[in-house]
Amino acid sequence: MTATQPASILSESNTEGEKSRSKILGLECIRFVSALAILVWHYKHFSYLGSEPVEFSPSTQPLYSLLLPIYRYGYLGVQIFWCISGYIFFWKYGEAIATGSISGWNFFVYRLSRLYPLHFVTLLAVALLQYAYFRKSGVYFVYQNNNFREFFLQIFMASSWIGTAPVGFNGPIWSISVEILIYFIFYAFLRIFLNNIFLSGMVVVATAVAMGFGVSSPVLQCLALFYAGGVLTMAGPFMRRHRTAAGASFFVVIAMIAGWHFLNSRPELEIQPKFFLMAATLSCVYFMSEYFNPPARIRGAIETAGNMTYSSYLLHFPIQLCIMLVCRETGVAVPYWSVWFFLGFIAVTLVSSKYAFAMIERPAQAFIRRRLASHHRIKPMQAEDAPI
Repeated sequence: MTATQPASILSESNTEGEKSRSKILGLECIRFVSALAILVWHYKHFSYLGSEPVEFSPSTQPLYSLLLPIYRYGYLGVQIFWCISGYIFFWKYGEAIATGSISGWNFFVYRLSRLYPLHFVTLLAVALLQYAYFRKSGVYFVYQNNNFREFFLQIFMASSWIGTAPVGFNGPIWSISVEILIYFIFYAFLRIFLNNIFLSGMVVVATAVAMGFGVSSPVLQCLALFYAGGVLTMAGPFMRRHRTAAGASFFVVIAMIAGWHFLNSRPELEIQPKFFLMAATLSCVYFMSEYFNPPARIRGAIETAGNMTYSSYLLHFPIQLCIMLVCRETGVAVPYWSVWFFLGFIAVTLVSSKYAFAMIERPAQAFIRRRLASHHRIKPMQAEDAPI
C-alpha cells in the first residue's frame, strides 16, 4: 500500500483503517486551528465603515497580547489550507487519477458537491445583505466589488482565476476559486505524467523561482503550496523508513517558530513569513499525520471540528454583515474591543457552522452525487474531502 492510495482502500483492515483515521484527525486539528486564525484575522472588520476601518488601533482588539501572532499573521491560514489540500488530494486521489480508476467526471462531481452548495447559499445571502447595507450607508461593507460581472464569475467560482481585481460579495471565496483552478491542473498533470514525485517537485521549484523573481500571483502561491503538500505525501514511504530524522523535523520547526517570533520583536529586521510558513506547515503536517493518535473519546469532537472548517470560512463574513446591519438599524455601536463580544462572535460562527454542515452541506452533497456521479454510489461525507 502506498501513501497515495484513496481513502476507501485504507479501510480494508481495521488496523490500517484506524491508522488512516488518526492521520486524518491530525490534519483536521491543523485545519480547525487555521480556520480559527482566519476568524481572528478578519475580526477587525467590525471596526469598518464601508471599506475602511474607523479610528482603529490593532492593540484595542480583544486579547491582543495573547493573540498577537494570529492578529498579525492569521491571513496565512489560507496558505496552510492549500498545503494541506495538496497532501490530502495526492494521498486520496493521486493513484486513482493516475491509473484512471476515478473518472474526471466523478472527480469534479465530488468537488462540486462538496464546495458549491454552501458557496451558492452564502453568495445569495451576502448579495441581499450588501444591498441592504448599501441602502443604509451608501457604500458596501468591506468588499466593494459587488457588480454583475463579479456575481457572474462567482456563480461559476471563477472570480480569482485571472487578474487581480478586488474581491466582492463573500470575499473569502477568493481562495476557494484559486484552488478550484489548481484542481484542473492537478487532474491533467496526473493523467499526463502519472504520480511522479520528481516532476511534482519541479512544479514546486519552478513556481517558487517565479515568485522569487517577483511574479506575484495567488494562483502560483496555491500551486506551489498544493504541490509541496503532494510531494510530502509521495515522500511518505521514504520518511517512514527514516522516522528518527523525520521526527526531528518537528523540533526544527519549533526552533524556526521561536526564531520567527524573535525577528518579529525586531521591527528593523526584514523577514519573509511565507518562508517560515512553508517549512512549519510541511513539518507539522508530517508530524500530525504520522504521530498524532488521539484517544477514542475525543475523536468525535475532532471530526466535528474538522467538519466546521469550510462552513466557518464561508459563514463568518455574512455573520459579521448581519451584526453590522443590526447595529446600524438600532443605533448601537459595535463593541469590537469587548472580550465577550469577541468570544460571542466566535461561538456564533462555530455553532452556525455545525448546523450548516448538517443541514446544507451533507444533504446537498448526497443529492448531487446521487444525481450526477456516474456510478450512482454516494461517497460518505468526509471532512478531509474539503480544502477548508
